[in-house]
Amino acid sequence: MTENRPAWYSCLTIAIVLKVISIAPAFNMDGNHPGFSSTGSGIYYRFNTIGEGLTNPKPGDIITVDLKYITPFDSVFFTGRRKFILEKPRIAGSVEECFAMLSAGDEADFILDANTFFTLTLETSLPGFLEEGDYFMISARMLDIEVRKPFFEEEKALHHQNDTTLTAEPFGTADSLSSIYRETDTQTSYRMAINRA
Repeated sequence: MTENRPAWYSCLTIAIVLKVISIAPAFNMDGNHPGFSSTGSGIYYRFNTIGEGLTNPKPGDIITVDLKYITPFDSVFFTGRRKFILEKPRIAGSVEECFAMLSAGDEADFILDANTFFTLTLETSLPGFLEEGDYFMISARMLDIEVRKPFFEEEKALHHQNDTTLTAEPFGTADSLSSIYRETDTQTSYRMAINRA
């Protein structure tokens, strides 16, 4: 027994089906890498653990990551812990994009183009066991993210830790170009002058 449905019902059904079809590619469950999603820049990723961190690193932050590099044949060819300054990605699909996706405690697998990673990012040749066009997997666990302060703020904090302040006095006379800095703490005053003839 068929029901008589209004015309708008058919239009709504078609609209829902079209919406589902248009959303599906956004998840991009690639046939070549089942279980992985992909970014617009060509990185395939799969989160294994979601940590308790609330922020992702930005270029300039210092990150500590446990890494494992795995060949297309599931052989591990690198494992280690690295602490470094996250740089801004120089090219689309670079490993820096992977790290920027992780918060503290997150663990994920990333499938990258081997040629892009080795020749463009690391600026070295492909290892002998990988060929141009191969992909490999990086398994990464974000351990820590340190927000890096600008140099001036770091210096200022260092002086405050030593209970010391750094003040600058005006330049000397026009005859002798001199910079005079006075560093003061609770017991001693130092004066340093740099004069140029």
